[in-house]
Amino acid sequence: MFRTLRHKLIVSYVLIALLSLLLSGSAAAWLLQNSQEESAVRSLRILALSVSVRLPRLPQRQVTLTFLLPRLRQEAADAGVRLVVLTANGQVLADTDTSSNLQGEQIPFALRTDLRRPDVRRRQVKGQDLFFVVLPLGARARPAPPDQPSFVALVVPAADIVDTWLELAPSLLLALALALVVCIAVGGILSRAITRPLEEMTHASQAIAAGDYEQKIATSGNDEVGRLAEAFNHMALEVHRARKTQRDFLANVSHDLKTPLTSIQGFSQALLDGSADSPEDRQRAARIIHQESERMNRLVGELLELSRLESGQIPFRQDHVDVGNRLQHCAEKFRPQAEQGHVDLQIDLQASELAITGDADRLDQVLTNLVDNALRYTPAGGQVLLRGNRERTAQNETWVVIRVSDTGKGISPDDLPHVFERFYRVDRARTKEGGTGLGLAIAREIVQTMGGYIAAQSQLHQGTTFTVRLPAAE
Repeated sequence: MFRTLRHKLIVSYVLIALLSLLLSGSAAAWLLQNSQEESAVRSLRILALSVSVRLPRLPQRQVTLTFLLPRLRQEAADAGVRLVVLTANGQVLADTDTSSNLQGEQIPFALRTDLRRPDVRRRQVKGQDLFFVVLPLGARARPAPPDQPSFVALVVPAADIVDTWLELAPSLLLALALALVVCIAVGGILSRAITRPLEEMTHASQAIAAGDYEQKIATSGNDEVGRLAEAFNHMALEVHRARKTQRDFLANVSHDLKTPLTSIQGFSQALLDGSADSPEDRQRAARIIHQESERMNRLVGELLELSRLESGQIPFRQDHVDVGNRLQHCAEKFRPQAEQGHVDLQIDLQASELAITGDADRLDQVLTNLVDNALRYTPAGGQVLLRGNRERTAQNETWVVIRVSDTGKGISPDDLPHVFERFYRVDRARTKEGGTGLGLAIAREIVQTMGGYIAAQSQLHQGTTFTVRLPAAE
């Protein structure tokens, strides 16, 4: 019946309001009814005392029904009340009300002659719910015989004490009707404020599913719905970026694959048709085919490795790793490449103890990628510096910090936030030198798996610094 969230919210508001009014009205009616009964009982006691004062105070032996009944009828008529005469065991001897006379009935309660104030009892007699306000008759020198008049009672039907529910029913129904109208109006406004962003998210989600990724929802407030809208906008932006990155990657990978495939196809055709007839030409064709196949193999290998890293399929050893030794080993490995490019490669270990718990081979992979990039983009006469240090944070955490700095051309502010994204390449024109754009993404996955993080800082025409922070070994 209620298929939309808005209708469900409105109905819930209405039900809560009606239930609250019903419970509060019932509690108020019960309290008022008890209070009214107590007030009525007090009034009955006062009326009974007033009647008793006007009755003759004769000795008990002189209180006879013949003597008493005319006076009771007169008093009942004057006061507008109903009086009955009772024996000591509760039998009705006379009743001033002739319409529903109780004479001869046995009232089921015990009576005492030492009453200091009117005794109020509520009993069911002949199908009637009655209040009895009981007073002793005559002097209390000694108990009267069981069949003689001993008490007079003021009798009032319980129905005469106003039923509070009946009085409050019209007002309560009116309040319920007004509350229903107000709740529907307020519930409609509130539910609209809640469901409108959700409806917008639904439409935006459908648009994204259809391929339109430029979706944004207007956010207002800092409540759960507002935060959900902000999270949706962030998600939509990330999806848009991911799709754009994937499109760029497909274009780059297609180009990277097409180039070596074209070379392999051309030189293999030259070998097949005999156009490469000299030994030198055949050697050159075979060498190019080998180089291009290695390049394709490297591209596929990096794609598979990144996928396995992201899915957690590559196990990491937890060994004691001396970071200083790994930095020195990396510097020695790249020193011939640095000398060939006339780049000054230096290492600076600012702490004697640079140890972490992790995988030494994976750390070498990160350092290799960072140093190779630094040397590749540093011109002749420049410098690449490898630094290692220990730093303690304000939270008393100790980190081993590795910095790889170069004096190359730097990275533009537009490209810097994206350097660790998959398939992203800063210099798209330098395909062969720039690689596949997966190296830094792989390095980030490795560092994060080892419990650290990696960041980049750069200024155009001044250089770039990559910083790796890893938890120090205990």
